[in-house]
Amino acid sequence: MRALALALALTLSGGPLTAQEWTPEQQGLIDHITACWDAWVEALAEPTPESFFAACATDPRGHWWWTAEGAPDQLVTSVERNWSVIRETDIDWAGLRPIYVDVFGDVGIVHLYGYWRARTPEGETTTEMKRTEVFQRRDGVWTLIGAQSAPATPADADPYR
Repeated sequence: MRALALALALTLSGGPLTAQEWTPEQQGLIDHITACWDAWVEALAEPTPESFFAACATDPRGHWWWTAEGAPDQLVTSVERNWSVIRETDIDWAGLRPIYVDVFGDVGIVHLYGYWRARTPEGETTTEMKRTEVFQRRDGVWTLIGAQSAPATPADADPYR
């Protein structure tokens, strides 16, 4: 009877709680984003962001929407502006937490939380951002074609936080 009760409880609760599992294709897209974020941090030590662009293909027609800055901007322009603003900051990414990842043929979409750590004379701060990144696979390479980023807010609640 106890086993039946446990089985019923697991069925009603949706089963045991486990970490998110991704298909190999989804994980490949997450790994690509991870490599791009590593390339971003490395590029901050360079005189231009060209090493980032070399590691992470971006479509010059694509747009990035930093919601705090109004309308979407060209991807390349947005990346270059962000790079020039934070270049002198001791910054590193502290983690990313994918919420939704899917691949539709040669298009991939990822909704994630990203965590960036900055060290300043005033101390260390960690910023949490909500992001959506859209990629198109071209000749086997994921190319960023659009993105949106906004600061996380108190309204962001479990299970997404």
